[in-house]
Amino acid sequence: MDQAQTSDDAPLLTHSTPQSEQTALLAQLKPLVTIVHASVGSGHKAAANAIAQAFDLIRGTSGIPEDVEIEVLDILDFGRIRFDGNKTAASFTGATRPIYDLTWRYTLTGHLLWGGGTAWSRIMFPAFNEYIRSRRPIAVVATHITAANVAVGARVITGIDYPVICVPTDYEVEGWWPHKDTDLFCVANEFMAETLRPRKVLETKIRITGIPIRAGFDTDYDREEELAKFNLPTDKTVVLVMAGASLPQPYVRFRAEMDRTLPFLRSSKTCTLSFCRARIRNTPPASRHSSMP
Repeated sequence: MDQAQTSDDAPLLTHSTPQSEQTALLAQLKPLVTIVHASVGSGHKAAANAIAQAFDLIRGTSGIPEDVEIEVLDILDFGRIRFDGNKTAASFTGATRPIYDLTWRYTLTGHLLWGGGTAWSRIMFPAFNEYIRSRRPIAVVATHITAANVAVGARVITGIDYPVICVPTDYEVEGWWPHKDTDLFCVANEFMAETLRPRKVLETKIRITGIPIRAGFDTDYDREEELAKFNLPTDKTVVLVMAGASLPQPYVRFRAEMDRTLPFLRSSKTCTLSFCRARIRNTPPASRHSSMP
């Protein structure tokens, strides 16, 4: 579900709408689940789309309304100041990585507890507050720190109550996630859960679910048939080398390690390498794969 499901004729609620009209308009709103990511790398968006697809697959079951609408949004689109999240993230790799580690992971946010303040939402993201007022989601799912904090801030500012579910996708829960104000954390593994417990997150608000994946990854396939589609050998171990970023810079360390590893893997007689390249425009999907014997 790469496209958000939206309703063009959804009734619009604003601050100035009279109370009687608000009541009538609310009755017309379909239940809505809003899933918010940030375009900082591609993993947060991929997880958001996977969650949206999961909601679509279970609509009408597990307490999910049959007529639920699902919207996938980029929180940076609501910012008062627009900037390129991918290029910003790419600035903190390679030689500048220690700056990221100091300011984001260890010294500052890694040991800070977000206190539920709303300044960021009021100054930078008032448009998202208006979105909440007009669309009234029954839940907000966030796959990025910025999206999570803005969702919590909007809940405080608007007074509209909805659960905020946080799905960290970095295999680590940095200190700026809204720990106390999150209704549920869905984390990848026990290590991530361990980073939440010292921050006073209740055990009942932690679920180890794994990082969201799209439908298809859990499907049983005929191995030989699938390998034949990509001209790969069926009698060897296939090592898939892939990354999902739209910009190459965030993967400088990955590329450096692959440069060291490839000579050893190439000498193996029992495995073959398959490189899966993304973001190659005007290229048939099959030709985006290359193999190395």
